[in-house]
Amino acid sequence: MKSLHPWVLIAALFSTLYLIRFNDIPAAIVYLTLLYASAVHIALHAEPRYSIPLRPELYICAAYFLYRFSRSVNVIRLAHSRDEGTT
Repeated sequence: MKSLHPWVLIAALFSTLYLIRFNDIPAAIVYLTLLYASAVHIALHAEPRYSIPLRPELYICAAYFLYRFSRSVNVIRLAHSRDEGTT
């Protein structure tokens, strides 16, 4: 589980970028606060127990990224299939 945490943190960071892209700035600020606290505990603290209370929120942030990313890929795939069908 310890090796998965940095990947979840990266996915949560990308979800923040999606929130900024879709102009949901208040939610992006909350996400950035969670990411900052979690990143500080990963980088500076030897004891991972301090980041445990933040993990559920971090997982939700990462799940939001996966949701938005899959929708973006689907939109691109549909646009590409429409372009191929017209030529």
